[in-house]
Amino acid sequence: MQNRIYTKGRKQLCRGEVVTIPRTCRERFFSLESPRLLPFHEAGIRFSGMSVLGQGYHISRRNPRWHSLGYSFEGSGVLKTAGREQPLHSGSLYIAPAHCSHEYWIKESPWKLGWFCMEAPGQAGPLSSFSSSRQGTPVDTSCIFSGS
Repeated sequence: MQNRIYTKGRKQLCRGEVVTIPRTCRERFFSLESPRLLPFHEAGIRFSGMSVLGQGYHISRRNPRWHSLGYSFEGSGVLKTAGREQPLHSGSLYIAPAHCSHEYWIKESPWKLGWFCMEAPGQAGPLSSFSSSRQGTPVDTSCIFSGS
């Protein structure tokens, strides 16, 4: 497992994606390269981790090329898609399919969130390449919510 502490500020990681991660936030990434976790890697899961998020945390993704799933353990946040805001309280789960524009931010600190990102069917290459071309057939662009 890796601990990453992000510097304060707003960064644009790739086209259509803006990330604001204050210094008070802590991200722990889980390595999926170990033999025990190989089935997850083979299933297309490329990034996973646990986050303890503080005030000011905000992620905006316009056209992500991967599916995202998050589970709220403590605190709360808000997920916005298609102009609709959905509260994410402790015990809430969210799924955002690839190519589904969405953004999420903290509402109640600390917000403890477990998450993983998974390649979309037809996606060429690993997520870590963040290729600029969109490949494969787009999936349904509606986001799916499930509350506690």
